[in-house]
Amino acid sequence: MEKKADKTGIRVHLKLGAELKSQNEWDQNGNHNMRRNYEEEEEEEEEETYRVEGKSNSLSRNREERQLKKTERAEQSRAELNG
Repeated sequence: MEKKADKTGIRVHLKLGAELKSQNEWDQNGNHNMRRNYEEEEEEEEEETYRVEGKSNSLSRNREERQLKKTERAEQSRAELNG
């Protein structure tokens, strides 16, 4: 009886151990996937920030160029008037 009970106990123990191992592996894979997804989201946010900053930079650059052209035209007009 003891041997049979012992074998059954070992089987149950091994089965539970295998389930825990597979659960642990699943958790590790799940954590890995979550980490990878989080890293991908961070990269996308960085790209969006870069795009927004790039647009802001180009807008301010365009504004500066327009202001420079206005200033140059004003100076040119003054030079023609003062002739």
